[in-house]
Amino acid sequence: MSLLFGLVVAGGTFMLLRTVRFQPRTAPCPSRPVAPPPAPLRDDTSLMRSSGGTAVVSPTPRRPEPAEAPTSPATEQQAGPAQVRATVAAKPAPPLQIRLLGEVVIDGPTGLIDCASGKDLPDLLGQLAVHRHGVARERVYEVLWPDVPLDKYDVFHSPKKEIARRLEKALGWEEIGATELIQQASQRYWLNKQLITVDYWQLTDLLDQAGKVEDAPEQVALLRQAVRLYRGPFLPASTREWSEPIREDLRKRVVKALTTLTDHETDPEELVELLDRALRLDPCNEPLRCRQMRTYADLGRTDAVHRSYQDLKAALADLGDLRPRARTTEVYLQLTGRR
Repeated sequence: MSLLFGLVVAGGTFMLLRTVRFQPRTAPCPSRPVAPPPAPLRDDTSLMRSSGGTAVVSPTPRRPEPAEAPTSPATEQQAGPAQVRATVAAKPAPPLQIRLLGEVVIDGPTGLIDCASGKDLPDLLGQLAVHRHGVARERVYEVLWPDVPLDKYDVFHSPKKEIARRLEKALGWEEIGATELIQQASQRYWLNKQLITVDYWQLTDLLDQAGKVEDAPEQVALLRQAVRLYRGPFLPASTREWSEPIREDLRKRVVKALTTLTDHETDPEELVELLDRALRLDPCNEPLRCRQMRTYADLGRTDAVHRSYQDLKAALADLGDLRPRARTTEVYLQLTGRR
């Protein structure tokens, strides 16, 4: 049974507002199951003009998707490496990447934005990157401007605003402001991790994860990802002392990662590549140098053996007129047929 509701408006036009359907109730038959009543027809038509028969549909608002619960740093530390990697892999990559290894640039949807230029800009960007979960303004003053009083706000806020401006330019979203990209609370400042990632974070996370896993193939896979991210020293645009310990620690960790990879590499050419990368970062490492010379000898590249030993001598001389150890020289002479 149906009832038709209508309305006559000015001009005599009849407007159909809604058709209501009634379904009579019937007692269920005890001898056979009763099928559930059909779902009511969805009525997306809010108004129909009878003259033209054209329906004007009012769109049904979509229910917002539930927001993903944020993962705190403490939660990630409690989870195992496999759970953390699965969580990271499931998250969409932030649209902006700040590169501080070998360069200082922002990579975003609009292209690369240089950040090596600008007074104090690279150093403040480095501070925000090193202190991933927030750094106090007072701490930044202690590191970058120890002789400047805290009431000189422009010393901090001017480069901060310039960083935000360049982030906005790389992102291409004019409605995003400085408070969205560089967040703050209680005089602590940090980069918005939903919109920004940093190659320094990615590299150190991979090295940390590799140090926790016991499965050798999984560890090798993590280390390979890590060394691919290392394109040069941390924050090369900075000349201040604060960045040097971080730069040196990261260099040593990458050399250790490359050394571990050499222990698992069976392809001679790949091994040469790994040894070469490690020795460019640590040219005076004599155990690695001996291994490089042996690898070259196995490949029949005697000239490369000579070159490797001469590079070692030059690197040691630069440190203060040092000489290779007797054991290293003995390996060199044996491999070149001089012993």
